[in-house]
This record gives sequence, C-alpha cells and structure tokens, in this order.
Amino acid sequence: MYILSGNLPPNSPTYVERDADENLYQALEDGQFCYVLSSRQTGKSSLKVRTMQRLPAEKFDCINIDLNNIGTDITIEQWYAGVIDCLAKGINLPDFNSKTWCNLHSQLSPVNRLSKFIEEKLVPHSKNIVIFVDEIDSVLSDSLKGKLDDFFALIRSCYNQRASQSEFQRITFVLLGVATPSDLIADPNITPFNIGTAIELKGFHRDEARPLLQGLEGRVSNPQAVLQEVLNWTGGQPFLTQKLCDLIVQNGIGVSGVGGLVQQWIVQNWEYQDNPQHLKTIRKRIVPGRYDPDFIVHTISSLQSVHQLLKLYEQILYNDEIPADDSYEQQELLLSGLVIKSQKNLRVYNLIYPLIFNYKWIKNQLSWVEEQIALVKADQFNQMFSKRPYRTKIEEWLTNNRPQSKLLTGKDLKEALEWGKDKTLTSEDEEFINASLKWKYQKKRKLKLWIFRVILLLLLVGIGRSGYWLWWHIKDVNEPLSEGERTLFKGIENSNRDKGIEALKKNNYEEAYRFFDKATKADRKDPEIEIYFNNAKALKEQKSGNKEKKELVTLAVVVPLDTKDEIAQEILRGVAQAQYKFNDKKQNRFLKILIAKDGNDPNQAKKVAKKLIENQDIMGVIGHNTSKVTEAALREYQTGKLALISPTSTSTTLPSTTLTSAKPESQVFFRTVPNDTETAKKLASYAINNNYKKVGICNNPKSTYSGSITKAFKDSFEKEDREVVGDPIDLTYPALDASGVVATMLNNQANASVLLPDTESISVAIEIASAQEKLSQSGTKKLQLLGGDALYNPQILEGGKAVEGLVLAVPWFRDQKNSKTFAAEAKKRWEGDVSWRTATSYDATQALIKALPVDKKPSRDAVLKNLQSINLTPNETSGSPLSFVNGERQGQKPVLVKVFKGSNGLDFKLENE
Repeated sequence: MYILSGNLPPNSPTYVERDADENLYQALEDGQFCYVLSSRQTGKSSLKVRTMQRLPAEKFDCINIDLNNIGTDITIEQWYAGVIDCLAKGINLPDFNSKTWCNLHSQLSPVNRLSKFIEEKLVPHSKNIVIFVDEIDSVLSDSLKGKLDDFFALIRSCYNQRASQSEFQRITFVLLGVATPSDLIADPNITPFNIGTAIELKGFHRDEARPLLQGLEGRVSNPQAVLQEVLNWTGGQPFLTQKLCDLIVQNGIGVSGVGGLVQQWIVQNWEYQDNPQHLKTIRKRIVPGRYDPDFIVHTISSLQSVHQLLKLYEQILYNDEIPADDSYEQQELLLSGLVIKSQKNLRVYNLIYPLIFNYKWIKNQLSWVEEQIALVKADQFNQMFSKRPYRTKIEEWLTNNRPQSKLLTGKDLKEALEWGKDKTLTSEDEEFINASLKWKYQKKRKLKLWIFRVILLLLLVGIGRSGYWLWWHIKDVNEPLSEGERTLFKGIENSNRDKGIEALKKNNYEEAYRFFDKATKADRKDPEIEIYFNNAKALKEQKSGNKEKKELVTLAVVVPLDTKDEIAQEILRGVAQAQYKFNDKKQNRFLKILIAKDGNDPNQAKKVAKKLIENQDIMGVIGHNTSKVTEAALREYQTGKLALISPTSTSTTLPSTTLTSAKPESQVFFRTVPNDTETAKKLASYAINNNYKKVGICNNPKSTYSGSITKAFKDSFEKEDREVVGDPIDLTYPALDASGVVATMLNNQANASVLLPDTESISVAIEIASAQEKLSQSGTKKLQLLGGDALYNPQILEGGKAVEGLVLAVPWFRDQKNSKTFAAEAKKRWEGDVSWRTATSYDATQALIKALPVDKKPSRDAVLKNLQSINLTPNETSGSPLSFVNGERQGQKPVLVKVFKGSNGLDFKLENE
C-alpha cells in the first residue's frame, strides 16, 4: 500500500495531491516554463509522472529526460547526444538515428547541435511539447559542473525566442532536481538562469493526506487520530509520512504507540535502520565527504562552507526558528531537507530530525570539519614551506646553533622577505628572518655610529658641551632604568620635563626641582614627572641639609612599559601618590623612586631584577605587572633577598613557585592584591546567586594568570554542583571563530560566558562579545558576560554596546564606602578616576614605607622582617586594612563591578552581589 522507493505510479491510491499538483498543471496549460527544485524524497518525480498523465494527450506530447540515465562520467559530446536521443524518442520521430544526425552536423558545437535539433524537429511539431528534465543536480557533479552552462542558457534562449517566433510558444521546459536556480549557470559571464515559475513542494497537510487513511483503515483503531499523530511527528515530510504509516500497519500500533515506534524503528540505531536511505541522504548533503569514500579531496573553502552550514543549523535548532533571508547558506540548508521555510522563517522540518541531528551530532561534525581544515592547512603549509627559497640556509642555521654567519644577507634576504609577504610563518622562520634583519641593521648601525662619532668629535671640538648633550641623549634612549635621567615614555612631549632631566644629570637638583615642578603643572596626569619631581626634591633636601639628618631611601617600581603604557601609568600613579605624601612631611628622611621597565617580557624582567639587586641602595621593589613576568623574576629576588611586593600579580602559583621550602623570615614575595582564588570565588558566587547552572570559559592557556584564575573559578563553581561546559576556549588559537565560540556556548546550553584572558588577549575577548552582540540582533539568546580583573582596562570599554552588562570581579573600586576617601584624593591629584592598579600600587608603596626601620638605617633584611608583621590601618591605605600572612594580603576582598552606559559613554559601576 505504501511505496517507499521510486516514483509512485499515476494510479497509486496513496498518492497525495498537494497545491503543487494544480499549480504545475495550470502553469503548463498556460505554456509557462517551470522548475521544481527541492530536497530529495519530497515527491518531485511522482509529481512529474502524475502531471504527464494529466496533460491531455491530444494537446501535449510529454518528453521525460532523466539526466541520471544519460550519465556523468562521459564527454560533453556524448551528453548532448544523449539529450537529443531522448527528445527524438519522446516525439517518436520515424527513422531517426541520433548518432547519424550528430555526425552529419559534427561541424557544430554540441550545444548548437541541440539548438538545431530543437529548431528543425521540435518547433515544427504539431502538438505542444513539455520537456521534463529531471535530476538536474547530476550536472552539478564534479565531472560536469560548469561544463553545461550552455545547456541552461539554451533553455533560456528558447523562452526568450517566444517574443519573436510564436512557434517557440509550443515548447515548454520543466526542470526538477535538488538545486537552486543560481546553481544552474556557474559562469559569471553568462546571464544567470532567471526564468520560469517556481513550484513549491510543501509537506502533507491533514486534509491533503486523506488518501493515506486507506492503508490504516481496518488495521488500526481510530485511523484519523493515528494519521494526525503521524503528521505531528513527520511534519508532513512525504517519505517519512509514508514510512511511518507503513511501520504502523506492520506493527498494528495505535495513537499512543506512534512515538515509541519512531524511537524504535527510526531514531535508535538509525544508520542501520535507514533503509531506503533518507537520513543518510540528508547527512550526506550537510557533510559531504565524511561518509563517502569516493568523495574528492576537500578544499579549505568547501570545508568552511560545511562549517557555516552546520553553524546555521545549530542556530536554528537553538532558536527554534530564524528569519529567512534567501542567502546561499540558507538555500543549501533548505535543499538538504533538514529545514523548511514557514511564514518567512526557517525552522527544523519535523520532530524526528532533531532527535538524530542533535547538538551532540553537530558538535561531532564540527570537530571533524575543523580537524579536516587543520589537516588541509597543514598539508598546504608543508607544500608551501617545501618551496621556501631559504630552506637550505635556515636548516644550516638551526643545525649549527643559530650563528650570525648563517643568516640571510643581500639578495637572499630580499627574496625571503618577498616570499614571506602575506604568509603565516613558523616561529623558527620568523626568528630566522628577524635575526637576519636585525643583523643587517646592526651592521648599518655600526657604520652610522662610526660616522656619528666622527661628527660628534667635530661637534665636541666646535660647540663643546652641547655636543656632549646630544651624545648622552641618544645613548640613553633605550635604558630600562631611570630616577629622572631620562623619560621612559617615548610618546609624551613636555619641554620642562626634558629641561629637568638635563638639570638632574648635571646634579643641579634645585634647577631640576623647578623644571619638574613646572612640568607637573603642565601635565597633571603624568605620574613619571611627579616621581621625578619628588626625586629632585629629595635630592635637593639631602644636598642642602645636614647629611647626617637628611636620609635618602630608595625604592624601585617595575612597570610594563613599551607594551602596556596605560597600565604602567596606573601603577606609577599609586607609587607617586605615596611618595609625594611621604616626602611632603617635615622629617629627616626622604623617599626616592627608581622606575624600571620590563616590557612584560620574562627575560627582560630577569635582567631588570638582577640590576635592581646589584644596586644596594634599593630597599624594596614594587612590581612586576603580570603573574608570568613576576614568576620569571622571583628567583632572582629570592637569591638577592630583596623584598618584592606586586600590586597586580594574582596567580595562585606564585608563592609556591620558588618559595615552597622558604622559611617565613626569608620570604621575599608579597602582594597587595587578592589572589585568583579570592577573585574566582567572588565571580563564582555571583554566577551561583544568579542561578547560572552552566557556564563556558574563554582563556589563554599559556598565561600563568589566565590558567590560575580559570582553575580557581572552576573549582569554586563546580563545588556547588554547577558545570563548566566543554573545554576552555583558547583565545590565542590563530583561526578562532568568535561567532563559533558563541554558538558553542549556546550549543552547550551555557547561561553565561566567563572571559578570563590575560592582558595580551583582551582584544579577542572583545571580538567574542561583539560576535554575541551581532548574533543577538538576529534573535539569538545573549549570554551574560563575566570576567576577571584583567578586563578592568580602558581597552575593554572600546567594545561598545557589546560589553554593556559585563560583570567583573576586581580587587578595589572607587565607589566602595571604604575606598571613597582615597579615590577622592586621587581623583583630585590626577584629574580623573583611578583604577584598582593605582590603589594596590599605593598600598604596596605604603607597605614598604611602613617596613622601613624608624630608628636606624634601613637594610633589606630589616625590611623583609618588618613586612611580616606590618599592620596598616584603612587611613594609611586605599581604604582597607593591610597585613600579610605568608605574603598574601589580609583585610581586603574583591568587589563586583559592571560595565554600563553613562552620560559620558561606557564606564564601570558597583554591581549588587
């Protein structure tokens, strides 16, 4: 009764007439060109057979051309000859031999031969001719794609000739298959296939599906209710509807058993039970090649198209439906049969498909696609790098421990640079080329330096000390340390500062003090100048007073200059404010600050640490910035027994990195910022209090800080029976798809996205927030964004609307009740609000000042000993009491802040806990 494969016979009792039957019939009666383009197993061929039977024989001759029967692994000549043969047989031409006819016109191209056949044999025919061209998607196979554009152009030409030759009115084409009109002509130089009437094949509706009752009557009770339940499950999909009816008849199932039947015979072990194939056909359309051993090797673009298709389906599955926009991706998904267009929206066709093609299936396919992309890229990469013009030389360079003698020079270097343009190189290749460039510039610089020294000698002879100043200035440009002899901020202009620097170099502290004073008034926000002003004041006081009474104490601060200038200034503001407050008192001791820069580079940090240790005047160090850099330098400070207080390094691994066996009295590392465990607890509590049961995490797994806070958050969150879904997203992955990250979070049913980048990957976190904002505009659910203290950064506010509502856990905030006094003083001093880094840097400086012995000359040992027991009141800090236990700050807890849109743009405000 129910036919599950092939065409339904014209007289089949279970043929379901739909609107498409009447629409196609009427269109052909009116002589319209038509196309029926839809997914497989929707009844296209059965509609063709039924329509051919309905068209009156006295008026129409119908010709059926099944392109699958003509073949695909043939020449173009053979293909066109096959079409001509089908046409000739369709109108019963007497004594016609297609092979002889084609040989007779062999001087013509294949398409022109077909055109001539139509003009000579079909146009003069006595009846109207309807040519049904079925399985047109076969011409899109790899062997024929793009080679038969002329065939569809010829069909369009037949249509256009109706305007000038009325005889062509008698010829009508109907195209059927799994394709879009834009697929039919690939050549951009040929006008697209843009004629004809589209006949839409929809699923069965209840009233249309009544013929299916014949097979149910007498076999099940209440057949109408059973058929309705079938349609509820299949959405009217023709093949599935016939199949489910057949299963019901075979198993004698009533209404209540239809769902179980679907699970048992369609969903469970579906790959084995999918016979005739239906679900596998859909899968093959979505993910071509994975399950087809004969599939041609993938390209990056084809794999990316598959990736986009899966992401689109994932979006529909998550949102139930999305607006239809007729994009290429949406048309491809429609042709798979997995989704349908309903009331200007796309939705999944029925209830059965999501049980098979579910989130787990999507994730599995995406993983495979991404793996294939990586393999193809790797293969391309290997092929590309096997053609490197410098392959032999880099191998020699690496083999011989990277000597300068093996570096590229001259023409070889120029050729390498040209070849590497617009290519992503390996780290070794980049190192090799950069080392070659550096060597080239070093040789040039040596030559220039020799010339410069000659000129300088002339200058020294000719203009004396002014020439010496020029030499000194150039020599000191890149020095990493300064007490006022140079500026470390290259992009800030201030003439009085420069004059103060020159005066300080000449030990003219009175003059330096005056110039730095003017410089601070010219730029109130520059903490470097403030520190130099206070240094000049201290040196002036020491020089002018009784040296026995005017004692000078030196502390150092290490900042991430050259890479993070804004963060460096935030840190220096706290140090400068504490120094000014100390030096402004009437006393016999003054504080001098040495500024050092490490560029957030672990290797540079070690070098800086060694230099600071060598300077025996330095009693303590404020720094370094990131946990990774602090961790790299910490052993140096331990060896040198020099106190290090970090205002910004939060990793929980720091105290245990080098100090696991250290006695309390020999501990050198302290911090004035809560560690990642405290911050993570705060953030996790917020998520739990807001009933977020699942969250996804994005981080930099190579970062000490990022890894530390990720682990701490995961431990705190999952301890309360919550779930961190999936593995953390690696923000440093070069091919990271921000929209894909959001979709993965949604796919994993996360309630929030936890962004835990280090400062180097903040821009990628912003990209993810922006992708989420963009997706939300098309109706996608918007996840709550949570983040760590690294995101409290001016850069994050550049994310605009995308980061509104972002909640961060930070060490300190200006609007806390206990922070307002310090925040107000700082705002007045720096003419603007200050960050938590300024507050914790102020506290670090205050702690070192407090640790200085009062009644005797300071020593490093004394400072280390006193730090163990100091106890600062809130009036002496940025607002919270300060003491240390095993180097960890006591008395301060993290606070939650939220990004909001204020009258002056985006800003931070306190968030209710």
